[in-house]
Amino acid sequence: MIKKSAEFTKNVELITNASLLNKDMSENLVNSGLSCLWISMDGFSSEEYEKIRLGGRFEKLTENIKIFNRARSGKKVKLGITFVVMEENESQLELINGFCDEFGVDIINISHAIPSDAKNSAREFYEKKTPVGKMKRIGDEISEYKKDSCPFINDGACFVKWNGEVLPCMQILHSSVTY
Repeated sequence: MIKKSAEFTKNVELITNASLLNKDMSENLVNSGLSCLWISMDGFSSEEYEKIRLGGRFEKLTENIKIFNRARSGKKVKLGITFVVMEENESQLELINGFCDEFGVDIINISHAIPSDAKNSAREFYEKKTPVGKMKRIGDEISEYKKDSCPFINDGACFVKWNGEVLPCMQILHSSVTY
């Protein structure tokens, strides 16, 4: 799917939990026309990561990132980390830069958890001034959030689910109601 998509656009990105990111998978991704591999992280220490990502193994994740980095060495494929800030992992924010330095991460995306019920949408946590947004590791400013606007639709993006379903916005990839 990535190779075919790369025939039609110059920017093809994939988000993964990296659990299947072995040598063959990494090499195939790098050679498929992928622009950026995003790895979804829940914490930057073994204890915190495994507490949130049930069944996940932090050691396996970091080894898979090293494998991917070897495969992309000398190529233009970027590595991004996406981190969803929740009350359970907010303390991990201070570890992001060190982790990204160690693992050669090019881009960081920080977002808030999307509340799935009215009760949680009003929680004080979402009112905190925790920085969110996509940023390059050094330099670029964070783009300002525009209310009632979807950057994915505005940029002409599309998202392909594991089953081939194509959607215009990342928020509707999931079946839950959001507030």
